[in-house]
Amino acid sequence: YDGARFYRYGEEEGLSAGKQTVCQGSDGKLWIGTGGKVWRCTEQEFQPVAIESNSYVRKIQQDQEGRTWFCTGGGAFVYDGAQLQRFTAQDGLAFNMVNAMCQDREGLLWFATWGGGLSCYDPHGLQVFGEGDGLPQSWHSTLAEDRQGRVWVGSWEISSGGQGGRYLARFEEGEFALLGEAEGLDLGACYTLCEDREGQLWLGGPRGLARYEGDGFHRVGAAEGLGDIAVRAI
Repeated sequence: YDGARFYRYGEEEGLSAGKQTVCQGSDGKLWIGTGGKVWRCTEQEFQPVAIESNSYVRKIQQDQEGRTWFCTGGGAFVYDGAQLQRFTAQDGLAFNMVNAMCQDREGLLWFATWGGGLSCYDPHGLQVFGEGDGLPQSWHSTLAEDRQGRVWVGSWEISSGGQGGRYLARFEEGEFALLGEAEGLDLGACYTLCEDREGQLWLGGPRGLARYEGDGFHRVGAAEGLGDIAVRAI
């Protein structure tokens, strides 16, 4: 969309079907990920980028140094403009299936995995967090840092696990706090997180959209014009 109309790109331009994620790099170029493949868009031309993954590229993100990260079912890949490096469970990741990455203001890299917990990478190595550290289960789908420096972890509610529907975690001052139905969050799971320019945190899940207001959650639904539908991206 260029402000006036939409343009469609597909197989004729070199893209395959099933696009999963899109990221705009610091140079303005687009990265596009799908089932085991990555393309880079330059001057409206799509150039394939080879990565050694046989699974979906679930998320593409850039860190503060301008490196591009690819979260896949076969680990996390990072491209620094010249070389592509891969991180897997053998390197200390909690699990090979990585759904999202987030770099906090301290430069720490967080990885949300599907079935293995949460990994945090600092100059000393990779640290793994799980239920024993206060996290909800281990099926994590999304990450975000807010302007106060708190890291939020959104998860799927695979089973209750005795946690009373708490599928959102907030990391602050070295500890995780669980949030969910008891705090007014009734989305069923947290698929996606996004902080807007006013500092409000938005959450999407299978039952719709919610907004965090500091002391609780406000559900956005039919009264605001949004139906009771799943929200997977914000």
